[in-house]
Amino acid sequence: MRCALWLSLLVAGAILSPTPVRAQGNDAVLTAPQVFALAERYQREGKPGAAEVLLESLTRDRDPDIRAEARFRLGQSRMQRRDYGGAVESFTALLAEKPNAQPARIALARALALDGRLEAAARQLRRAQSAGLPQDVQRLVDRFGDVLRRTRPYGMNVEFGIAPDSNINQATQSRTLDIAGFPLAIDDSGRASSGVGLTASADAFATVPLGPGASLVSRVAANSNFYRQHRFDDLLISASTGPESTIGRTVVRSALTYTWRQFGGRRYSQGIGGSLQILSPAGKTAQIGATITLSDQHYRISAQNGIQLAATASYEKSLSARLYARLEATLQRIDAKADAYATTSFGGSVSLSRDLGQATLYVDAGYLRTNADGPFALFGAGRRDDRIDLSAGAAWKRLSILGLTPVVRLHQSFNRSPLTIYQFKRTRVELTVTEQF
Repeated sequence: MRCALWLSLLVAGAILSPTPVRAQGNDAVLTAPQVFALAERYQREGKPGAAEVLLESLTRDRDPDIRAEARFRLGQSRMQRRDYGGAVESFTALLAEKPNAQPARIALARALALDGRLEAAARQLRRAQSAGLPQDVQRLVDRFGDVLRRTRPYGMNVEFGIAPDSNINQATQSRTLDIAGFPLAIDDSGRASSGVGLTASADAFATVPLGPGASLVSRVAANSNFYRQHRFDDLLISASTGPESTIGRTVVRSALTYTWRQFGGRRYSQGIGGSLQILSPAGKTAQIGATITLSDQHYRISAQNGIQLAATASYEKSLSARLYARLEATLQRIDAKADAYATTSFGGSVSLSRDLGQATLYVDAGYLRTNADGPFALFGAGRRDDRIDLSAGAAWKRLSILGLTPVVRLHQSFNRSPLTIYQFKRTRVELTVTEQF
């Protein structure tokens, strides 16, 4: 509330341009200050709809300062009506023209938080802080950041669309395998297949307070890809539940986890385990994190059964008000029953995102090295794989259709291996829409 009060005081002190505009429903030509005053009067009289009509007309003014002021007030009005999605749209449009308007960026963070998009809200706060804030404002932002660490009682995200894919089964393009110097033909089911699939994902969470600074957080997620060739249909379901605690400015999350995967209409794997995650600020504009997961996995092929351990470390930083970076290092261990399937992997990734106002762009590059404990008896060699993943995408926040945000992603993957069956390259395009509830 104090953050909202501070933002209101900033707006009240803004210098308004006298560019004339025509008030709707009146033939008289009013100056912008007069229209703002009339909108303010409508607000006091409990007529936010009439006030927003006037403010909306000023968002098309020739003067960029008037447009910015109108969008800021429009966003505030929508916040008061609890139209948080509309407020996000107003503040985002303002920042598209004036990316250094830090009060608007903080207001956007607040609107995102109230709309349930906590990670996006925290990211906007770090961007605001990267540009530098007065000390008194910084204290307010710090308190707002503390509020952000308290999650909503529940929330959900849904995404669906189509995905043209050059290698839907992530298989080799080779026609033969070399076994002891003799070529063995690979049938079509074992080679790379292309297709256009339906892709869909959903995740939901619920939070139950346990006491000061602690809560029980439960999550469930599903990711799916369906094709005309049903033998390549892929469905992954995961669930977790456990306590989340806030210690100072550090968040600690632990959970029991369960995963289940179906491929080609048959169960592929399932596992049960646990995870531990720690997130902590690193200065005013950065965040560090560490995650450890442990699970007992059972596969369709029993030789792959075993304990899996993964550890990641991440560093996120707002480089400017619009540019965001993330670094991640990964270590994985699969202790499978058979040495040929038991592997140790290590790698890392780097990603950058750029807020353009109307859209957010991102690029990501990752590398993973995988070494097997032993060879496959049939091939006389083991895995020594090098995998590269590249991706880029965009989400058009200002082009939402019925509340759905269009998203485009391009993925490119390459895996080099001494074993032909593990060699592949893949290009995938995702054309989807997404919505958060």
